[in-house]
Amino acid sequence: PGGDLNAGEVSAFERNANTQVFDDEVTLTSGDKSPFDAFGAAVSLDADIAVIAAPDDNVDGDDNAGSAYVFNRNLDTGDWDQAVKLTAGADVTAFDNFGAAVAIDADIILVGVPADDPNGIPNAGAAYLFSRDPGEAAPDQWSQTEKLTAGADEDAGDNFGAAVALHSDTALIGAPLEDSGGAVFVFVRDPDDNSWIRQQKLTASDASPGDAFGNSVSVFGNTALIGAPQADVTGVLTAGAVYLFRRDPARAANPWTELQKMELVDAATGDAFGTSVTLAGDMAVVGAPGVDLPPDGIVMRVNAGATYDFRRDPDSGLFCR
Repeated sequence: PGGDLNAGEVSAFERNANTQVFDDEVTLTSGDKSPFDAFGAAVSLDADIAVIAAPDDNVDGDDNAGSAYVFNRNLDTGDWDQAVKLTAGADVTAFDNFGAAVAIDADIILVGVPADDPNGIPNAGAAYLFSRDPGEAAPDQWSQTEKLTAGADEDAGDNFGAAVALHSDTALIGAPLEDSGGAVFVFVRDPDDNSWIRQQKLTASDASPGDAFGNSVSVFGNTALIGAPQADVTGVLTAGAVYLFRRDPARAANPWTELQKMELVDAATGDAFGTSVTLAGDMAVVGAPGVDLPPDGIVMRVNAGATYDFRRDPDSGLFCR
C-alpha cells in the first residue's frame, strides 16, 4: 500500500443483516507501515476488536522482530481505528517473528513467536499473553502479562508458537517441528491469580517425524482440533490429517484424550489437509491448500486448494462430513 512493497494490508468485511452477505470492504494498514512488514500475515477477530500481525516488522532497529496491531471498530461510524501496537517489549530480538500467529478472546490476546530463543535455545519458540481490564474505557490499555514456553520440553527448532488458539480460560500452542512429529501444549488460566499453567502436552497417537502436528490449532470449550498437514495417510504422502481431542473436566491429570483422526477419503499426495483449522460449537472447517480441482476447460487447477466442513454427530461426538 502507498508504494511500500510487501508492507501488507487487511480487508475487513461486515455482514449485511438483511442479505447475510459480507460486503462493505474496508482496507486496514498499520500507522507506521514499512516495506516487507508482512502486515496481515496472521489475523484474529472477536466482536469489534481485530488483532493483525506484522511478523517481519522492524522494531526499535531489530530487523524482523515482529509486532501485532489492535484495531477497534467504532460502533457509530463503522470505521476501524488502530488502538495499540504490541511487541515483545524488553525481549524484542531481531528475527523472532513476533506475530507469526495470533488469537484473541474477550480481554486476552495470545501471540506466537516461533523463532524466539528462550534460555538461549535457538527457535525453540514462545508465546506472549496480553490482557486488559474490561472496565477500562481506554481502547489501548493492553499490557503484557506472561510469556509462555515449552518449559522442560524446550528444544532447538521446535517452533513453539507457530500456531495459537484461545477460548475462555484455555490456550493451545503448537510446536509443529517438535521431534516426535509435532506437539501441542495446553495451558489453562488459574482463576485465583490469573496466571497460566501448563495442563498437558498433546501428541498424535500415530505420530511420525515430519507430520507437522500442531501446524494449526483450534479450541472451543472442551474440544480441540489439531492439524498435521504433512502426515502420510494410508500410504499417501503428505496428504494430511486432523486430530480431535476431548477434555474430561473431571480428570485432574492429563484430561485430554484423542478421539478421532480425520482424513480425506480421496486423499492425494500433497493435499496438506489440516494446514488450517477452525472450530465453533459443533462445526469445524479444515483447509487443504494442496488439493487439485477438476480442470476448468483447458485450464488445469493444480494446487487450487479446498476447504472441508464437518459437523459433530450428537450421539458419537465425532465429526463427519
